[in-house]
Amino acid sequence: ILEGATTLVDASVFAKKDDTKKVVNLKTAPKANASGTPPITIVDVTDGTEFRGITTSADASGFGKVAWDGSAFNLHSVFTGLSDPKGDDFYEGWLVRQSPFDFVSTGVLEKDAEGAYHNIWSSSTDYSEYSFYVLTLEPNDGNDAPADHILEGPVTLVDASAFAKKKSTTHTNKKFTARQEGIAQRAEVILSRLSNSQKADLLERVLELHNRVSTLNISDARKASYNEILEVLAEILSK
Repeated sequence: ILEGATTLVDASVFAKKDDTKKVVNLKTAPKANASGTPPITIVDVTDGTEFRGITTSADASGFGKVAWDGSAFNLHSVFTGLSDPKGDDFYEGWLVRQSPFDFVSTGVLEKDAEGAYHNIWSSSTDYSEYSFYVLTLEPNDGNDAPADHILEGPVTLVDASAFAKKKSTTHTNKKFTARQEGIAQRAEVILSRLSNSQKADLLERVLELHNRVSTLNISDARKASYNEILEVLAEILSK
């Protein structure tokens, strides 16, 4: 199809522009300070470029703290400066093992009342080697592959006690997994502000949404994730 001579150039032409994405091991990862607050290590990599109708103006940043206690691996990331996604787009978190390369989704981020985005995730698998975090902006197209990279950086190793769960007195009829417990604890804070009639109305809507999830044009993994959240909410609202 095509023919021609190649051109010999200096090796510096192929030098990487960004050498910050080095392999990070949790044993040498950033540590939290004396107060337990992780340093800002996850930074904007967009250079102010617009993605899917939004721009962070290169101001977004945050941190991710992780711990493995021998039975559960926990992650909590917090980010500020992020613009709200357009339409049904969403932010998704990823933990990356850089050698040998692999990655795992840590789910969809949630926005709090102060405008910060949180990624709270638990697994019974030890992901201690997955010490690099990527936040992506995702279209709701059912594609499970990571889309546009917005933030990247190493996570911070903290003591497992930072993820110690408080005893819950709200949901006693059903045993939640570690991930479901995290969802429940956050939901309880919000639901405690509602009246009984508001909770009843919300329960009706939650059950309706639960019945509609199967009709959504999304992957089975996301359907399972949405159903898990809705089932936790229904459990709490039914008390």
